[in-house]
Amino acid sequence: MTERSLDELGPVDYLVVEFPAGASNFTGEMAKELLALVDAGTIRVIDVLILTKNEDGTVEPMELSDVGELGELEAVEAQLAELLAEEDVVSLAAAMEPGSTAGVLIWENLW
Repeated sequence: MTERSLDELGPVDYLVVEFPAGASNFTGEMAKELLALVDAGTIRVIDVLILTKNEDGTVEPMELSDVGELGELEAVEAQLAELLAEEDVVSLAAAMEPGSTAGVLIWENLW
């Protein structure tokens, strides 16, 4: 896969997965499937963001680089463009339930 700037992107998609309070149980299966798509040259991950909305409504955003142990995702983290801005976080958080956690993934389709 060659390095490309954000000005040269193909079709871009995003996915937001929200987990209710107490149910944010990341097992690593999603990461494994994501890496398989990257390794196959099907997608290029542009940004990953994890949002936690506290019971009082405050939101804590975390970039993938803020996560302690990335494991296999370390290779993906090094190539992220970190495209999401503060206003994107505000919009996403408004749709979340208090106490929930959401994962946001933005990717470029390379097919």
